[in-house]
Amino acid sequence: MLINQCLVETQKAQYGGGIIVNPDFNYSLVGWTVYRQGEVEDRVSKAGNRFIVLHSRTHPLHSLSQKVQLEKGKLYTFSAWVKISEGRETVSVVFRTSDGELVHGGKVIAEHGCWSLLKGGIFANFSSSVEIGFQSQSTKVELWIDSVSLQPFTKKQWRSHQEESIDKVRKSMMRFQITNANKTAMQGAIVSIKQMKSDFPFGCCMNYNILKYTDYQNWFASRFKFTTFTNEMKWYSTEKIQGQENYTVSDAMLKFAKQHGISVRGHNIFWDDPKYQPAWVKPLSPEDLQKAAARRINSVVSRYRGQLIAWDVVNENLHFSFYEDKLGENASAEFFSTAQKLDPNTIMFMNEYNTIENSSDERASAVNYRKKIQEILQYPGNDGIIAGIGLQGHFGSGQPNLAYMRSSLDILGSTGLPIWLTEVSAEKDPNQAQYLEEILREGYSHPAVQGIIMFAGPEIAGFKNTSLADTNWKNTPAGDVVDKLLGEWESGTLEITADDGGFVDALLFHGDYNVTVQHPEANFSTSLSFRVTKDISQATINVRKSMMRFQITNANKTAMQGAIVSIKQMKSDFPFGCCMNYNILKYTDYQNWFASRFKFTTFTNEMKWYSTEKIQGQENYTVSDAMLKFAKQHGISVRGHNIFWDNPKFQPDWVKPLSPEDLQKAAARRINSVVSRYRGQLIAWDVVNENLHFSFYEDKLGENASAEFFSTAQKLDPNTIMFMNEYNTIENSWDERASAVNYRKKILEILQYPGNDGIIAGIGLQGHFGSGQPNLAYMRSSLDILGSTGLPIWLTEVNAEKDPNQAQYLEEILREGYSHPAVQGIIMFAGPEIAGFKDMSLADTNWKNTPAGDVVDKLLGEWESGTLEITADDRGFVNALLFHGDYNVTVQHPEANFSTSLSFRVTKDIPQATINVQIHA
Repeated sequence: MLINQCLVETQKAQYGGGIIVNPDFNYSLVGWTVYRQGEVEDRVSKAGNRFIVLHSRTHPLHSLSQKVQLEKGKLYTFSAWVKISEGRETVSVVFRTSDGELVHGGKVIAEHGCWSLLKGGIFANFSSSVEIGFQSQSTKVELWIDSVSLQPFTKKQWRSHQEESIDKVRKSMMRFQITNANKTAMQGAIVSIKQMKSDFPFGCCMNYNILKYTDYQNWFASRFKFTTFTNEMKWYSTEKIQGQENYTVSDAMLKFAKQHGISVRGHNIFWDDPKYQPAWVKPLSPEDLQKAAARRINSVVSRYRGQLIAWDVVNENLHFSFYEDKLGENASAEFFSTAQKLDPNTIMFMNEYNTIENSSDERASAVNYRKKIQEILQYPGNDGIIAGIGLQGHFGSGQPNLAYMRSSLDILGSTGLPIWLTEVSAEKDPNQAQYLEEILREGYSHPAVQGIIMFAGPEIAGFKNTSLADTNWKNTPAGDVVDKLLGEWESGTLEITADDGGFVDALLFHGDYNVTVQHPEANFSTSLSFRVTKDISQATINVRKSMMRFQITNANKTAMQGAIVSIKQMKSDFPFGCCMNYNILKYTDYQNWFASRFKFTTFTNEMKWYSTEKIQGQENYTVSDAMLKFAKQHGISVRGHNIFWDNPKFQPDWVKPLSPEDLQKAAARRINSVVSRYRGQLIAWDVVNENLHFSFYEDKLGENASAEFFSTAQKLDPNTIMFMNEYNTIENSWDERASAVNYRKKILEILQYPGNDGIIAGIGLQGHFGSGQPNLAYMRSSLDILGSTGLPIWLTEVNAEKDPNQAQYLEEILREGYSHPAVQGIIMFAGPEIAGFKDMSLADTNWKNTPAGDVVDKLLGEWESGTLEITADDRGFVNALLFHGDYNVTVQHPEANFSTSLSFRVTKDIPQATINVQIHA
């Protein structure tokens, strides 16, 4: 979602609104009330979007309200689009409990003239109803609200999302091919892959006791490669008496760190809390403080120049303002400027508490943090500063609000600056270890977080709050958690046997590796080192091409070196198409645009029951017949969509009130009519549509209705593949009803129904992706699960909602589908704007490509071999890795007066083939 942008029009409610009733206000105020006083207006934007406006409020908490039921133990993510009538104003979401307690769930700085996204969340410590409302201090401004969402997650679902994100942002797929010197594959070679170093900084603070205790040194150095000194670099430690600097302790600690390969974050140059200034600093005049601060920053930054990985330039300056009060509002920005000039290659951080920990602390909210760091970086001369976001992460006792933590990380991640959790701790609590683990997993799984340092350690070093080891150096429960995660977040050592192509695939955490290769039957061993980074995209196993070899010879079978072989693909084997609608019959330009690109299609609505029999007994196939005729004339294959749609909303009006007996008769007439009419003319039928979400027919006709529809359809059209078509199976990991495991269970039930074992069945996955980055890791895992059935998978209605990055996201989705070996076809739910495709348009009203259209044309070209021209080697051989499909090949020789041609076909069943071309000159 567009967190850091102010939009002219709102986006749809995230997760369809979740448990919110009427989230987009399409039904005016249904489900909503006004809390206390205020007037409400239902308005419509120029683009036709409905929203609510509140005015005449007399209290900051007077607002729109909806009562929802929270379930104990669940996490709830919140989002809404808000706008105000003038100026800029902080708007918050509040949850009002039955006993009147107000729980803040998130904030945004709303503006006049455009919509801002308010994000937040809450953890339910209780099962109860709460009222969701909005708060803004100024009652003079109008408050505009739209697209409200509250989505529940179980802890299991939340953890699942974290694991998916970790696989995506912390790992990359690496492929090794083991070959002999002659480049033949070494099947059976044993590849040992050992991680030597992790790329992700996961460390722990240390204090001066590290210099006193050998056991502390050994304990620390055996675990951590990143640290922060707790107090030893702070001004009150290095200059207790004015003019008498003493870096003895911090120097010694830095020396220890270097000796053990431990990287250090500098903490801190200035702490804004008046309480933690050196005693002599507090009474200084502004002039004297200016001089003292200049000496301090020059001294400490120059001393450690090039030796640290980061500096906390200012600490806690959202809560306190000691320096800005005395030196002016630009003091922090000037400190950043000076520090960067003194140590230009070190990242400069603003460090703060309660931004991710405590939703009730408005001063340190993510939106206020973002505002402050942007002010610092926009100060004249600061545009080149390498800056970072430091979030302390001192969590209190009790369940951490991970939904709020994630929303804050999302907001700050939208700046593009690296985020570090700099001082993570969890207060003493019977469940301290569990809560610490949840916090660390949430941070590690977030793509914007680039490092984590814990504010913890052994008890002997004074760490009483979050102790990781007791006085006997035995792990505490929290220590067990840390050791577990240190092991889990590294690949360790893997041993994998190469397949018959000599290939080994491994999904590896980012970092440095050694790899050793041996073969059980050969006396050899070889080693190498390599590095896995986030910039190495996951390798794709090639499932769409086969290697073809041509040998060109004379009639006497001698090689024709130098022969020129021209290979031209005439047709692709992979169905990559686009839907069409009735407008194809109206516009010649639409016909030309479509036929020049696509050879596979689905009609959007024209074959559906509500289109072909609007009035009971009066069937009308005029439009679908005409569209099918057009398709045949242009060699376009058609998927039938659909026989039955299980959503009650999309039945013909006369069908909805039918009794079960009458519905049974009507359904029998429908399936016999439509399937018989198009028998042998379609490549597929969507027999049932969206019946994981809805159950209109099974509710009325019995639980086997879908299975019986499949049986009837197959008997009527036995050579056509019969599909179950569903949404959200690859798009949304939160939609449990349509999960891959539930889909698999349902399709297997249908096929195991008595008499259905011979059905030619397929898996239809719509692929309607919302705005924002698609979860490709979840998409791949779902395809893996469904691919295990052995049934062909088609992505049947692929689109990506409007988004500034729509074209990029569409390309990622299409590439993920195309690269998966189980996917055997892709149809997009898109088209030209003139045909009504507003959500994902491929061409504007002047038939000029949109960015999404450019992506589609690019892939149409990229996923075909086109025309290749290759010269035969000294043995007459030409090798070509070709996409599956039909080809023409022409052979000529520059010195001989001949030319010969032939046609051939490349399929997935031909992993590698040699075609002999004999020339009779």
